[in-house]
Amino acid sequence: MPLVPRYTWEEDAFSIALELQLPGTVLRNIDIYGRDHALAHDLVVKVNAAPYVLLLDLQETVDDASAAVKSIPASNVLRISLQKQTEGLWKQLQYQDTKQALRERRDASMERKRASETVLSQKRKERKHQEEKTTLRAQMAVDDTNRQILTDLKAEEKEREEAKGDDFFHAKDFRSATNAYGEAISATPDDNIDLITTCLSNRAACLLQLEEFEPSKTMLLVLS
Repeated sequence: MPLVPRYTWEEDAFSIALELQLPGTVLRNIDIYGRDHALAHDLVVKVNAAPYVLLLDLQETVDDASAAVKSIPASNVLRISLQKQTEGLWKQLQYQDTKQALRERRDASMERKRASETVLSQKRKERKHQEEKTTLRAQMAVDDTNRQILTDLKAEEKEREEAKGDDFFHAKDFRSATNAYGEAISATPDDNIDLITTCLSNRAACLLQLEEFEPSKTMLLVLS
């Protein structure tokens, strides 16, 4: 049969603190009721430290999310602190009533915790979803920026090659001008028909000077 450990408690208007004596126990194996998921319920604290079990029906409600547990292995002491939901002194730690009334009170406390956990779980899901949306938007913004940078670089390359072709043409270096206009055409988006037409026309003029002009399918398509 489980033993009830010795304990002391103290309070101020805002919190309570428990100190449990647990001789012969391994503190790392102690289970604080619901600590991993719900800490303590708002009206119940339960500590399982074989061979000890402590179940406390608290006089008033506490903020179960505020529960803080500290173990002192050298002296086998466990300290638990909880913030009160309502400011004031209890003067008595445990609530007194019949077994049936206490059971109903615990069940109500547990149900409040379940409802609270459901709300928190939903909020976590919503926060995760929002974070994923924010991350996606940020990534899309980065992609858009990268695409714009690439477009600007291509535009700069196109303008540079076109200007280079014009310079070569005016210098009567028609071979170099032909190559430069070809590079400008390659760097120009397919939907920029006006610029492609200009570069094709200039390139054709160069080829005429070189006596190498043969109308290409691309040029015939653009001019048609």
